[in-house]
This record gives sequence, C-alpha cells and structure tokens, in this order.
Amino acid sequence: MEKQELIRKFLSLGCMVDQDALQAMVDNPSVADRALQMITSGQKVQTITLQWLNHQPVTIIQTFNKINGSITPDDVIRSVQKRYDSMRETLSKQMQNMLSINKISPKTRNFSLISMIKENNGNSILVEDDTGEARLSLKKELSDKSKFLVEDEVVGLECEQAEGIVVGNIVWPDIPLGRIVAKADSSCIFAANVPDGKPFDSEYVFSFGNPTNSKAFFITNTPAVNTFPDPCMVRIGDVKILFLSCTEYTKTWDVAPEVACLNLLKKRSLDPRINLASADMSLSDIPDLIVCPTSGEPAVLNYKGTTIISTSYPVCWSANLKTRETFKISMA
Repeated sequence: MEKQELIRKFLSLGCMVDQDALQAMVDNPSVADRALQMITSGQKVQTITLQWLNHQPVTIIQTFNKINGSITPDDVIRSVQKRYDSMRETLSKQMQNMLSINKISPKTRNFSLISMIKENNGNSILVEDDTGEARLSLKKELSDKSKFLVEDEVVGLECEQAEGIVVGNIVWPDIPLGRIVAKADSSCIFAANVPDGKPFDSEYVFSFGNPTNSKAFFITNTPAVNTFPDPCMVRIGDVKILFLSCTEYTKTWDVAPEVACLNLLKKRSLDPRINLASADMSLSDIPDLIVCPTSGEPAVLNYKGTTIISTSYPVCWSANLKTRETFKISMA
C-alpha cells in the first residue's frame, strides 16, 4: 500500500501517522493490516508512532457472560450433566480404584468417588452421582481444605471404609506442575477501588467491573479496548491475564480475595455452583496472572506458574510481564 493511501485510510479513522511508522507499514504490509485492525476494533490513538506499532496488543480471549432468554428444565439437566461428565473425565486421570456410589459394598475398603456435593456441614458431606447418594465423614486433617467445598461442585474423593466411609483426601482438577512461564515484552500497573474516576487520561488506561468504586484499572504500555467485562481473560503477547472480582467467594469462605481466587483456580471454575443465569464458568485456559480488587492490604501469591494479585488504591501492584516480577507501588 502506498504512503498516501495509508495516510488517507488512517485520517479517515481519526489518526495521524508519523514518518517512521508510515515507512514501517510501507515496508511491511502486515504491520499496516494489524494497525488498521486494532483501530477499527475500537483501540484509540491520536498519532501512530513506531513505538505504538511495536507494542503487543491486548486482546480479550474469553468472557463469561450471563445467559439471555428463558431456561427450560431440560436446559438445566443438560447443563448439569455436561459439567459432571467434563469434570469426571478430568478427575479420573488423577484417581485410582474408582467406584460409583451404588457399587460400594460392606467389603469395600479403599476406593475413590467422583461426586457432586449436595451438602457440607464441616464434619461430613452428602454427595451424589448418577447411581445414588451417600453420607461421608471427613478426616479432621481435611478441615482447612473441606471449608472450600461448595454445593453443586464436582470433586474427587479418596475414601476408606471401616466403621462408615471416611474421606481421606479431596481432589480438584487443579493446574499442572512444570508449566512453561509465559512472557511478554510489556509492563502493567493494576489498581482498584480508585476514587473519582480514572487516575490517568491516556489510551493506555482500561477498566473492568462495574462503574462504581469497585472498578479496577489496568494501566499498560500496550493499546487495548477501553473496558473489559468482569470476569474476562485477556492476552498480551503470550501472557494470559484473568480479571475477576471474586466478591461472592471472598465472603462465602471468609478469606482474602487472592485466597478465594487461588481456590477457584484449583477448582478450574470461576463459579463451581450451579448458576442458571451464567454461561459456562469453567477455566479451560490456565491464566498466567489473576487480578482481583481488595478492600484490604494488596497481596501477591504464586502458584504453579500463575501469579495472583489482589490490588487496591493508592497502594497497588506493578508487574513486569517479561520477568514476571511484581512490585508494590503507591499512586498517591
């Protein structure tokens, strides 16, 4: 594409182009195509520079929208069965001596179940599968883990039977060890609970969540869309970032937001309960970073190659996506 044609195209989109960027697009038409695609998809820039062209764009790769329209009983049955079958397939790869509930006999000793939680009272759980239901006791050593069990979720249970059935271990899908740490030549600032609107006036400031004081801001040196839905996953280079408020499970489990996010990551679901208003909330892609707002002290956790950041304002986090280092900063 000739220089004059490129200039006309970008001017029609409300952008100017400096000479270095113009030459780069003439020399490499794919760069021009990418720039046009970014701008027509809603990314804002007044002047296209070589630095802007070299940025790795931010793209939304997964959203978790509410279901529109009416939901029939058959829809519910299909949704529950699909989720159970998917979790069973995943969990069965991690477990041995698997049985269905109706195959448990008085002579059965050590076995595993993949079941849906119907009730959790702290000391015991009521579970069900396609063949029936059973009341299981929980070992005392599981108290720190069993508090995160919620109704409707599908889990693996390693059991033994003597005087009643006792659960010795709870198995979630979790994420694998030994993942390659994804990187991007970019850096970001993550802030939340920011008063009085955006802290900066820049095309590199983007928000997610509700337009209230719970809104979080994503400040980066790469252009992107202006607003992200909550929750959603975006990509910068090879790095996948999940934005998640996590308010409900922070309250349910009475833990810090980053701890709630960690346990949802282990479950590979943003909402393990049956929620008829929500679409599929399973995490098929494993995020490299998870960002959530907090009303308390901002914190960071690292778990099997995933960094979980809870952030606030004015104290918040800066993250280098190339080295994966995080730094606590103040924007006051």
